[in-house]
Amino acid sequence: MNTYELTHQYSRLYGFFGVKTDFQLHEMNLACAYLQLIRLELPLLPGAEDVIGEDDGSSLLISLFDMEPVTEALPSTIKVDFYENWNEYCGSKLDSIESEIIDIAKPGAYRAVIQSMIKNCRDSLENCWIENTEEEKEYLTKVNLSIERLSAFLDGQPVDPAWGWRTLENVPLDGSVFAEKDGVKDIPSFFTR
Repeated sequence: MNTYELTHQYSRLYGFFGVKTDFQLHEMNLACAYLQLIRLELPLLPGAEDVIGEDDGSSLLISLFDMEPVTEALPSTIKVDFYENWNEYCGSKLDSIESEIIDIAKPGAYRAVIQSMIKNCRDSLENCWIENTEEEKEYLTKVNLSIERLSAFLDGQPVDPAWGWRTLENVPLDGSVFAEKDGVKDIPSFFTR
């Protein structure tokens, strides 16, 4: 088994985020790229991270790919940086690895990433400074609304056009539904266009 330390070049998190798996480095990079492509198709919302970082990434890899959590570096730990993965696997290599990404795809990936976004929002509320400024109150209201709408979305409700949701690539999500399809792999629309 291989042990991977997950990082993100621009992270401000402390601690070690790692996983143990039978995946070789290329397979691990495919799995990380897959998660990032799924996130790319979901909305940019107050309180939710717009990237997959080491904390969310490790949780998603553990839940979707049955990896084991690792909380400290081991002598043979291999580093995988989500920022570098984005540039290489979701950028320059993407056309050449399309079939491999589709092969690694999992049912329930959208659902898992949406749950991760809800967790981001809840964490954002817990870590907010309580100064009771109008700006802060407005932000807290927006984050709570993000949680409410993401929860409805998670339950299979379509995106209401009034929400104004757009993907990270600025594509409207009006009417979109990302509910599970009875064990069918979640394939990013980039590959189904």
